Amino acid sequence: MSERPLSGLRLFGALAAVVVITCLALLALIVRPRSTVAELTLELREVEIHVLGPAPPATDVPLLAGGLRFGRVTFSDFTEASLRVARHPGDAAIVPGARDASLRLSGDPFGLELFLREDAVVHIPRLGRRGALTLEFSAAKDIAWRSIVQSGQDLDGELQGVPSTSRFPTRGGQASVSVGAIPAVQVIGGTFPSRVTVKLPTRERTGGTRVHAIDLSDGSVKELAHTDLVLDDPELVVSAGERLLVLQREEEARGLAVLNPGLQVRDVLTYRLEGKQGRSWLAGGRIRFPGGEREPLELEAEAYLDIEADEPLTVRSARVDGDRLELVVWGEPQSLRYGPTIGMMHESLPSTLAWLYTHKAVSLAFSVLVWIVATTIAALNLFGRLRK
Repeated sequence: MSERPLSGLRLFGALAAVVVITCLALLALIVRPRSTVAELTLELREVEIHVLGPAPPATDVPLLAGGLRFGRVTFSDFTEASLRVARHPGDAAIVPGARDASLRLSGDPFGLELFLREDAVVHIPRLGRRGALTLEFSAAKDIAWRSIVQSGQDLDGELQGVPSTSRFPTRGGQASVSVGAIPAVQVIGGTFPSRVTVKLPTRERTGGTRVHAIDLSDGSVKELAHTDLVLDDPELVVSAGERLLVLQREEEARGLAVLNPGLQVRDVLTYRLEGKQGRSWLAGGRIRFPGGEREPLELEAEAYLDIEADEPLTVRSARVDGDRLELVVWGEPQSLRYGPTIGMMHESLPSTLAWLYTHKAVSLAFSVLVWIVATTIAALNLFGRLRK
């Protein structure tokens, strides 16, 4: 009589072990994050990114978005500048750079190309009140970047902090020169920390409502006006005698594209450590998971986000809107830690269980069923041996 209760307890213990082991396995799947594709839209006051250089056989990577034209650019702490000066025809003059050396060019809007020749850490500080964008480059082993100014007319140039030469006699470390046409200027830098500052072009105002009139007698269409009035609906049609007035809402373009889409980046820093506390550069944003493993995550201003990725992330767009930079990157990060403070950041990637449920639901169900059956059989076999 005493063996039956004992055998029942052993059976209960074996089945309880199956349940406990299964729960622990599921808990591990719930706790363990799983890397997956994510799209990060970050609104930033500042940012620091590690941009990858060219992959062979390419020799450089364009950093700035195409089609931009600037009224002023300043190269600070450059390594070398090559100037073709209008009053000195012939070969371009080579100006050696140095720390505290600067070259400022200004004139009618001109094209500017900026290329990376190797990996570079680029820091974009707070945007200037007058629409100035600065790119700060950390020191590199070799030449990290080169820039070509494209201009069809003369530009006003000012050199500071460079050695005095016959072509550029300086007074108090300053020289004023007149720079000629293409290829007028080429600047290289990166031997020591350097900066490139441009005055962003004024973006034409868009948005509002366009008003068109359709003549019902012949079907002709005529644009009447453009107003700042913003409609709630995309389109509104109003009858006016023998004409129809069509009011069409225009969406306002957000920001000015400044970085070349397609750049490969390894690190994106959204805050800076200052003692025990940090200083967040986030002003908002959103993290979207295209695979649907979890709901999008809305980012709050002044919060902290830490991004880790073994493989490069791709820049989809980088736009300046007011005093903020909207940076959109795409890739498969290994960690996305987010929180109100540095000490309270937590992992925001989906769990392994959520990833398996989203992409491998049938396989997950089959694996769990096989696991339970196999573990139960093993437990019953163990129970049988213990009973003997």
